[in-house]
Amino acid sequence: MNKKIFITIIVVLFLIFGYFTYCLCNYFYTQKINYNKINLCSNNKKDCYNKMFELILPKMLIHKIEIEPKSPELLRLDWTERLISDYAINMADILISYGIGYDDITFENTFIENFNKPVYAFDCGISVPPRAADGFNFYSECIATDAFISKYPNQIASGKIHSYKEMLDKLNLADKKVFIQMNISGAETAAIPQIIDNADNVTGIVITFYLSDTQKIIENIPILDKLNEKFILISRFAFPYINCPAEIKSKYYKGNPCNYLFVLSYINKNIVDKDEISWNQETTKLYKFKPIGNTKYYIITNNNISIIVTFAEKLKELKNNIWKTQY
Repeated sequence: MNKKIFITIIVVLFLIFGYFTYCLCNYFYTQKINYNKINLCSNNKKDCYNKMFELILPKMLIHKIEIEPKSPELLRLDWTERLISDYAINMADILISYGIGYDDITFENTFIENFNKPVYAFDCGISVPPRAADGFNFYSECIATDAFISKYPNQIASGKIHSYKEMLDKLNLADKKVFIQMNISGAETAAIPQIIDNADNVTGIVITFYLSDTQKIIENIPILDKLNEKFILISRFAFPYINCPAEIKSKYYKGNPCNYLFVLSYINKNIVDKDEISWNQETTKLYKFKPIGNTKYYIITNNNISIIVTFAEKLKELKNNIWKTQY
């Protein structure tokens, strides 16, 4: 090889390495500053929203999983953005659905019709659910709190609230394998810790997070950490809203600036043989899913977390694994 070409290649590689190292160091510095501002930002200052949003990005990285001898797939049970593990849903004896509202229970009905398993649905803001298939059991109750009901003028709280364990014991479900659907308009911060404490029998969970303001993000930082201790994130969907309560602006995230509503789907760590953070975090390229029935589906909208965030988290994993091996 010509010496001049060789030197040019070395210089280019050095510059690329130097630039990437600079970006990585800048990211670590930025996150350190962001963490130091959590208390300051808890007063819900608008200029804090994106700083706090950047803190949860590493907690929303999609993982690739392996479950022997089966190759895992993602399923869609209805028109919404919920992508769930076929393995987790097949392992479950029942579906527990928190937050159904007046509108639509296609997700729950599809589960009953295709898996021939019962659904236990809860929503303390309504007294009568939409038309349901046989095997749909409805209770006008909420988990942990009914504070979010006040946001909906067409709903009246039943006043019935239970803890997750109380519900399992009351309905004799404590020994059942459970898949959970949760869409409770911000009350998940109170409900999820109760589920984490009883996570051994939860095969998977799909949760809608409402990150509409700075305080919501701060409240969900420890919640996402708790989830990641017991579960593996396999799907992330960001739903774009026309009305924009907060505009997302971050060099570490690409997506609609109004997608403050995130749907995250998890599988229990105990039923996975192998997992790793996916290098690809771009949702339109990441997901292959198997539709059920003839439902018309929402198009998967694009959102992407920067390779810098992914690389930083992989470095942390490597460090932790080396530490465990040595000690």
